[in-house]
Amino acid sequence: MNRKALEKLYSLHANSLGQPLPKLELVHLQKRITRHTPKRFLEVGTGSGFTGGFICNFLDDCEAEVFHTIDEDTEFYGDRSKPVGHMLRTLYDGDDVDVKIEGGTTVLDLPKNMDPFDMVFLDGNRQHPWPLLDALLLAPRLRGPKEILMSNLLLYQLPNDFHSIGPKILFDQLPPTHRGIDNSSGKNMFAASMKIPEQNLETIAVTGFTIPWTLLDPLTEEQLEKAAAALRWHYGAKTARIFKEAAERFNWIRVPRVKRARHKIRTTLHGFAGLPEPKLKH
Repeated sequence: MNRKALEKLYSLHANSLGQPLPKLELVHLQKRITRHTPKRFLEVGTGSGFTGGFICNFLDDCEAEVFHTIDEDTEFYGDRSKPVGHMLRTLYDGDDVDVKIEGGTTVLDLPKNMDPFDMVFLDGNRQHPWPLLDALLLAPRLRGPKEILMSNLLLYQLPNDFHSIGPKILFDQLPPTHRGIDNSSGKNMFAASMKIPEQNLETIAVTGFTIPWTLLDPLTEEQLEKAAAALRWHYGAKTARIFKEAAERFNWIRVPRVKRARHKIRTTLHGFAGLPEPKLKH
């Protein structure tokens, strides 16, 4: 896809969304994909499928095989009447790339025996510790360039988005030799090589998880257990223990006590009824 075709497709569809990925950041994504020519690509945070549609076009140009996109939600946050990924096939109508859209799924839900990916665009929950947790759990699942791309590095600087500091915290924990900011897109996107020794990743985990969390929606008990188990599997008992201790301190830190108590009652009632843990009501 050349620059003219990209701009035409962007202008046709960007206005139908509230905050699509900026055009210059899509250009940077294209450059990284062209450079590394990944065969298997994972996107975390499907949203409307707008970005994913462009990524599929970039992957098609590089003769990639698989584009897999996951999202914690099943409905698009901008319009709950539409599923996540509803725009993807509007922007990519090819069939050379095997496209899989999986709603209701986080990195915690990916099966252990899944084939590894070459590159990842991490665009899911930006509240700490999600970006750090996602990157740590994806690192062992990567091959080849082992590159993670992430946007919204500067989002936390906006008045109402300080809780979205997760990308900045992840960036700060990574060795300077393994991270790079894209200056052409307003310094809001970065690439990270996850070719980092396991021992160093353990240190990154321990340091990062002890930074106060900024979650508006605390991790559920099921998610906490899955995360701890995965961290133990990849990085050992100490890392899992530090994560669980941090969760005790920070998982509910942004939620008022009254709301915590109400949620606990609702969770207990759901448990009695054999229902899954309810989402926090805002």
